[in-house]
Amino acid sequence: ASYLARNISLLKIKGRLVFIATLGGSVGEINIGQLMGKRARLIGSVLRARPVAEKTEIVRRFRQQFWSHFEDGSMKPIIGSIYPVQEAQAAHDAMRAYENIGKIVLKVK
Repeated sequence: ASYLARNISLLKIKGRLVFIATLGGSVGEINIGQLMGKRARLIGSVLRARPVAEKTEIVRRFRQQFWSHFEDGSMKPIIGSIYPVQEAQAAHDAMRAYENIGKIVLKVK
């Protein structure tokens, strides 16, 4: 929710903003006029409560549509930090304190 206004401002006309998780909190303010002017859509969903078969299908479709872009480098994940697995608690603490931008990766050797 802490990035909600910024994310809406970055939407193109007829853009979609999809919420899957709420690390920054679940309450935010929306400028309805800005949203309507862009004819934008906000979509909220959760993965946790979905059946395994449905999650598997989501992953399959994601791989089919987007994986080649990761392979050719045209899309890159945002990696905020990498921790050795022995420092998992520090990584978790950083996440809970909202110190990360991007994914936190645990490196297993």
